[in-house]
Amino acid sequence: VSSDPDDCYEGDGQSYRGKVSETEEGDECLDWNSEFVLDKGSFPSVAFASSEGLGPHNFCRNLDGDKKPWCFIKKNRRLRWDYCDVRKCPTPGKIDDKDTVWFII
Repeated sequence: VSSDPDDCYEGDGQSYRGKVSETEEGDECLDWNSEFVLDKGSFPSVAFASSEGLGPHNFCRNLDGDKKPWCFIKKNRRLRWDYCDVRKCPTPGKIDDKDTVWFII
């Protein structure tokens, strides 16, 4: 997980451009343009890639509208994907369930 407190995603994470590069299981993400990903024919077109924040890095992204950012990993010599260990941004103005707000009238 990134140590940057601002490194979080909103909604489903399609706009996420942070630097988390590890899955929830602790696996290191593959570069989006790695030969392993390219060899499997899984890399999106160049035009799509630039608009989706992909490139020569392994940062998590959500280019297909999944529930949160994810990345490709190599498991048992096979190309897999997994959700990333990136936190959801707190909702501004949302009160934590544990907090009680008292209004004095």
